[in-house]
Amino acid sequence: MGQTILTDNCNMFSLEENEQLIPGGVANFLLSDTKGLPVFPPERYSVKPNLPFFFNGLLMGVCVKGEATVSINFKKYTLKANSTLIVQPSLVCRIEKQTKDFAFEGFFFSFNFFVGLVLPADFRILFQISRHPCLEVGEEDMAVLRGYYRNLVDRYQQTHLAYRVQIMRGLLYAMLLYIVSLYKGNETIRYSGTQTRQEEITAKFMTLLNDYYKTNRTVAFYADKLCISSKYLSQVVKTTTGRPVLQWITDRVVSQAKVLLRTTSMSAFQVADELNFPNPSFFGQFFKKHTGTTPYKFRRS
Repeated sequence: MGQTILTDNCNMFSLEENEQLIPGGVANFLLSDTKGLPVFPPERYSVKPNLPFFFNGLLMGVCVKGEATVSINFKKYTLKANSTLIVQPSLVCRIEKQTKDFAFEGFFFSFNFFVGLVLPADFRILFQISRHPCLEVGEEDMAVLRGYYRNLVDRYQQTHLAYRVQIMRGLLYAMLLYIVSLYKGNETIRYSGTQTRQEEITAKFMTLLNDYYKTNRTVAFYADKLCISSKYLSQVVKTTTGRPVLQWITDRVVSQAKVLLRTTSMSAFQVADELNFPNPSFFGQFFKKHTGTTPYKFRRS
């Protein structure tokens, strides 16, 4: 489901079925352009670089030149040359600004890409990286990481290579392990700033939304999960993102409905069932209200 769904304030996309949408594409894997944005066929898909993006996988790569300010779940970080970047699943990410010579080499991918590979027992460190998404590394380590990157891109382009996906999976896995090893060996990492209580609540809401949007669409549900009142959650999310909670919930459901309609052969009945609508009629009314068109017309457009 690699299509980018554009709402007024966010680029949303999923990674599962890129092989169906991109010539030579690979499921659960997507290349980044030199500015850190996902690469889709321009004739069918577009990303608005001035808007944040939200997706169900990781962004991982290295800055090879220049500098950029990156906002991850409303916190700003500086990405410099010879630095790595890991943005974890279901986080709102945005390239706030960058120098003219900024250049990035990286990938978007889902953990599903590593099906069949065994993660180290102490791999929980990956979830600690959220506090330090940018890491400066030495030139020797950067050369190693860029070698992995170039090799992976070369294999990606060899669309008729036997075991192409398996080779790519191994290379990306090795690159990820190398970056995580650099984190484990770095004793000077310090938390770059503190997260306000409101930002923390909003970040947790975004994670919960990605987990429960198919089955729970009320502010009260998410507020209860966060042990706060619905009114307070609404105020916090509106303040930190500029958008109401219900708008985030609605857009997440609509974006997934669009993905399913455009990239699968599922009927409207099946899509309604997948998204836990009581019946296809209710789903059709919901979809038309928020998109201005019916599921059938959207699929054929």
